Amino acid sequence: QGFPTGDEVGRIGIAIAASNPDIVYASVDDWGTLPPDQRALGDEPLSPARLASMSKAEFLRQSPDAIEAFIRANDLPTDLTAEKLTAMIRAGKLSMDQLRARLKEAEADLFDTDHIGLEVYRSDDAGAHWARANSKPLREVYYTYGYYFGQIRVAPDDAQRVYVQGMPMIVSNDGGKTWTGLNAPNMHVDYHDLLIDPAFPRRMLAATDGGPYISYDGGQHWQALNAQAVGQFYRSATISPSRSMCTAVCRTTA
Repeated sequence: QGFPTGDEVGRIGIAIAASNPDIVYASVDDWGTLPPDQRALGDEPLSPARLASMSKAEFLRQSPDAIEAFIRANDLPTDLTAEKLTAMIRAGKLSMDQLRARLKEAEADLFDTDHIGLEVYRSDDAGAHWARANSKPLREVYYTYGYYFGQIRVAPDDAQRVYVQGMPMIVSNDGGKTWTGLNAPNMHVDYHDLLIDPAFPRRMLAATDGGPYISYDGGQHWQALNAQAVGQFYRSATISPSRSMCTAVCRTTA
């Protein structure tokens, strides 16, 4: 009860707290669309997300540089300039709805790709009942390829300390309510697994696309383990049944 269901639910990870098995966490890749008031507007003053609800007056207040950058970033006609577009909007030759329609025609998902993404659910009765743990959207963890991740871990000595592996790795110290990043600048992105030493929980081993890393202080500092000749293989094939040879394709090597 309380766990998400339906076609928009993607990959799910499960973690049981060793210190209290009644507490169970689940990481969910939710492909539902974020409500408009929760969508990321982007760093630029003019973006598709901002344009979606922008009025004519608001558009005309944008700087020529911002409009020019917007035109180039969204593959509008090469002969269209900020001056031309502004003149068309001001004169009513092109309405804001028509501009949005042109952008959507060029790229159908332009205004519809802000998915909910990662959500963390918690049960305190061994999975009988569930509630969403995160109080705010967990942005920039799964992006549009949450199917690639899905691992969640609980510290063996603390049921309130939870880790989620995605493009970055994040940690919560309050049972999933609030989250902070745990990846150091020297670490590769795309986290696939995390092992925590039950005898010494501050010792952790993280597996990424770029290889393994080890921490002895609960994830504050990480050391790359570069002695292993390892790679991430996506496909392999034999050359000939009569030869002891095969070829393999690697995406990322460590």
